[in-house]
Amino acid sequence: MKNWMKSITLFIWGTLFLYLVNFFGIPKNIYYFLIGVPFATGIGLLIIFLFEKSDDTNKK
Repeated sequence: MKNWMKSITLFIWGTLFLYLVNFFGIPKNIYYFLIGVPFATGIGLLIIFLFEKSDDTNKK
């Protein structure tokens, strides 16, 4: 169940990120790749870390 929740959360984050980029009209140039992509990747890794951390606390 946690694996599905993690996948759904990552999908929602990715969709929301792409929607916000289009909503604010951020051009996909060098700034998008220098700021936007690392930001999206960092938040995605944070989501994965928090799900893994919650799995560890539930097992104890």
